[in-house]
Amino acid sequence: MNELDYPPQIQRMVYSTNWIERLNRDYKRVLKMRGAMPNVSSVIALMGSVALEKEYKTYKYPVSAFRDIEE
Repeated sequence: MNELDYPPQIQRMVYSTNWIERLNRDYKRVLKMRGAMPNVSSVIALMGSVALEKEYKTYKYPVSAFRDIEE
């Protein structure tokens, strides 16, 4: 999917709200800070805590600009 396939009003939102890439960047940042992990379950627990923190802080509010777009 290309952001240029959408009207200009939505292009700005798609570009600025790419949540999956943002979450992946946070995963990489946290793993880089930690270095070596003792086992796979600790990695899964760490990634879960990062996802929960993002959901609580960042993704809590809806994208309101969708209401401004006329069909």
